[in-house]
Amino acid sequence: MSNLGQYIIKRLATTIPMLFILITVVFLLLRVIPGNPVQAMLGGKNVSKELIQEKRRELGFDKPIYQQYYEYLSGIFRGDFGESLRTDEPVINEIFSRFPATIELAIWGMSIALVLGVSSGVWAAVRSDTSIDHGIRIFHIGAFAVPIFWMGLMFQIVFAVSLGWLPVGNRLNALSMATFEPITKIYIIDTLLKGRIDLFIETIKHLILPALTLGIIQAGLLGRITRANMLEIIDLDYVKTARAKGLKERIVIFKHSLRNALIPIVTVLGLQFAILMGGAVLTETVYSWPGVARFLIRSVDARDYPAIQGSIIFIAIFISLINLIVDVIYAQLDPRVRY
Repeated sequence: MSNLGQYIIKRLATTIPMLFILITVVFLLLRVIPGNPVQAMLGGKNVSKELIQEKRRELGFDKPIYQQYYEYLSGIFRGDFGESLRTDEPVINEIFSRFPATIELAIWGMSIALVLGVSSGVWAAVRSDTSIDHGIRIFHIGAFAVPIFWMGLMFQIVFAVSLGWLPVGNRLNALSMATFEPITKIYIIDTLLKGRIDLFIETIKHLILPALTLGIIQAGLLGRITRANMLEIIDLDYVKTARAKGLKERIVIFKHSLRNALIPIVTVLGLQFAILMGGAVLTETVYSWPGVARFLIRSVDARDYPAIQGSIIFIAIFISLINLIVDVIYAQLDPRVRY
């Protein structure tokens, strides 16, 4: 087996116990928080105790907690996350139907974060100790510190309500959503596959505000890391040698400096994706974005145990895979890293 294969197996060996601990903690916490999911599912306080007890037996909530835990773990290993108490649909189907929306938002948000964060970090490093540098650093600190829900609401008030330039939320307007039949459920791709340029433009408009909200928050941290690493590398001997040879400043900055500064940035991207998924919970709520995070919030409101557990575990598995991919890319970028 190659060194890369052995490295992946080692990473999986450390990831699986962490997921197991997460599953256990989430399972136990949901059993001790206030609220009766069966009563909420049946319609509230006016439901008879007999009907509640009957539904509890039907769902298996009357069994000892260790038996519920064993049955839930067995289901996860079979790929069965149970059925949603709110929709009566398999949780895994509910998640997969919403996952493309979350992925589309996450990819655009991270793209904005990379472009804005890396470019501003490089510019600040090149113009170090100038008014440009100070202004960019203030932007980085402010972007990372601003609450994501507040930024989302401000964007809606300014660009959607006051100026009327962009829609308030959702992926398409109500009429388009009712008539459009997606293929992959990633609307940027589906609208092009079907030749609907009008819907493609509409999809872009709906994506701009939520993607900017996610991207600007992430750009603050990426920009600070890029600036710090660029300042360190710019003063190294091989960069000074490149300048002494008469190379253009653009080549010195982007080929000799930024390429090496990207190594720690790639490492941070895995953590950034975890933060981004957390930010997606608030962003999808503010913009009524029909993704996994919004499904999780609705499930929490309804005390939908299977949906909450399934959503959290799915997000955890997704983040773990992203971190593994980032670690492999990091090892490929830096030959000094050994598996």
